Amino acid sequence: AADSEAGERERWEVRTDALGKKEAAALEMEKTCKKRIDATWCEDCNRYSDVKALVERCTAQGHSLQQKTVYKYAHQCGGCGERVYVIDESVHRHKCRKCGVHKWAHCSIYGVDTTAKKSEEEILLTRGVEHSRSLKV
Repeated sequence: AADSEAGERERWEVRTDALGKKEAAALEMEKTCKKRIDATWCEDCNRYSDVKALVERCTAQGHSLQQKTVYKYAHQCGGCGERVYVIDESVHRHKCRKCGVHKWAHCSIYGVDTTAKKSEEEILLTRGVEHSRSLKV
């Protein structure tokens, strides 16, 4: 009995250690708001691109291109939660395409969010639970 308990405890410690490492990695990824990338600078379009199709279009049009290593930043809209990526600018200068708000915050470049989400049952209503029969007029 003691051997089985010791074996079970050891298996449990191995599993919790693995989960702890996964959680630490997720927290580290959530804090990462920028990463180094290889991007192409187009002199004629006056912009960076890390999208292959855009680089190919500029090449086909005969634009002068330069390869550079720059940072790619992630921002999230404070109005609707839309995520955008900006190359070589730590601040997003434009309004949100979805809601038109100009309120941006840095967010995870990997799209990781470890904050707990509330389900509909957990959200407290100020007047309590509203039943359909009490809402009829």
